[in-house]
Amino acid sequence: QSPHPNPKRDKVPSSVAGNVHAAGPVHNTPPVDEPQGMPRVATVALRGFALRQERCAMKVTMDACVFGALVAREWMCREAVRRVVDVGTGTGLLALLTAQVLEEATVTAVEADGAAASQASENVRAAPAQIAGRVSVVHSRIQEFAAKQKKGRYDAVVSNPPFYTGKVRRSGPSRHADGALTAADLATAVDRLLTEDGRFYALIDARSAQPRERLVKAGRAVGLAPSRLALLADHGGPGVRPHVAAIEFVRRGRSEDGAVSAQNRAESSLAVERLSYFVEPPQGPGTAGRTPTQRLRDLMAPFYPDDMLGGPMTTDPAE
Repeated sequence: QSPHPNPKRDKVPSSVAGNVHAAGPVHNTPPVDEPQGMPRVATVALRGFALRQERCAMKVTMDACVFGALVAREWMCREAVRRVVDVGTGTGLLALLTAQVLEEATVTAVEADGAAASQASENVRAAPAQIAGRVSVVHSRIQEFAAKQKKGRYDAVVSNPPFYTGKVRRSGPSRHADGALTAADLATAVDRLLTEDGRFYALIDARSAQPRERLVKAGRAVGLAPSRLALLADHGGPGVRPHVAAIEFVRRGRSEDGAVSAQNRAESSLAVERLSYFVEPPQGPGTAGRTPTQRLRDLMAPFYPDDMLGGPMTTDPAE
């Protein structure tokens, strides 16, 4: 699908097109190849809805915004997706963004943390009716939620997965991880939730190979294999490594030990994109004065305020 905006396809509902708050979305610039850090604002505003996040451990970052836009606008098949689950919704960002783009879909946002689930519910209620009416928040661990669902009910599962092995990270895609959700737990839940043609979309740490390897192995064990990969980096300068990766999984056939079999070698032919956020490297903290790449502008045009994408950013919304 084309990465360029399509006014008819990507329009923002007219009743919310002007709902842009001065704070704008959060951008905390990482040093070279590190992921986005924790924001310093209580409210993050996008075109269409605003998110309060003071009670959420996992804050809104540019990584999550870009991931949500990439999946909803370019990777999901709009005609085929009617039911979506957002695993570990946090503020409700991915659930609301998905509902904004997929105007016929319903989204169930699952969150294990009580405070975050409560705040996500408030954010949904505050969103425009045509979005909020199709998003529900469930306070539950994904393992218990999936066990209660009829197998194969959902067309897509999207997640910035709240799991890591080892100590809690101070930055990165999922800061609040406590080890309660493993890659195997997540893959098992996704397998139960998805239809036979369903897709799973995940945002993971790319600073080392282990997070991706763990999730791919867990996916293969339940018959899910990666089919598409986007490597996200702060800018495209020499030596800059991606700090997070977006992965799409499809059903390929079960591999009991997670090994690559003859029938599911899909990863060797992955469609891979490297997506850089800015033209130039950071000159200091924040994003003020930095120029978004054309790819970022095209992708985020329906969600970011115009004054953030037309040229060098004049303010740092995190201040």
